[in-house]
Amino acid sequence: MRLPYFLEGVTPVDSEFRFSYGGSLSPTEGVKSGSMLVVYDFAGYVDGSIAATSPNISATTAFTSNGLILDPSFTDDPNIVNLVFTYTGPNFQTTPAPPASPYPALDFTGLSARSIYGKVNFDGFSTLTVKNTPFEAGTNVFSTGSVGIPSPVPESATWAMLIAGIGMVGAAMRRRQAAVSFLAY
Repeated sequence: MRLPYFLEGVTPVDSEFRFSYGGSLSPTEGVKSGSMLVVYDFAGYVDGSIAATSPNISATTAFTSNGLILDPSFTDDPNIVNLVFTYTGPNFQTTPAPPASPYPALDFTGLSARSIYGKVNFDGFSTLTVKNTPFEAGTNVFSTGSVGIPSPVPESATWAMLIAGIGMVGAAMRRRQAAVSFLAY
């Protein structure tokens, strides 16, 4: 089973990294103009790099959550840019489907942005879609979850090398101090 929204991959582009996203629209949901997906706290965002391959999706950035609900296990740092993908096309799957032929789940790709960081961490996403079931058709659906984002935090191997290096510098300083003390006598 695919997650509703997911990180498809991270691709090096010169000295930057392209983070590509996709998702799956459930059979009981549709989109109308203004439906959106927000990926929170996209660290190291490269100005002007956000993109959507669909002409019906506007790709912008914002520092606030645009009033969407955020999963309580995440926070929206107002100093780190959020990726905002807004649907601008005609209504799609917003009315109830006939019982004999329900809507299929719809997978989509083509959402991306570049970062100066290539390490992946997790933060939150929020969506606004529309319910298309008989008694709830047209009502808003707010969804939240976690998705891969760029992180400036070094990998554990980098931390291990840093700690080992600091330890070696400390040992060298102790040896030098012992040698200076010996020469003083």
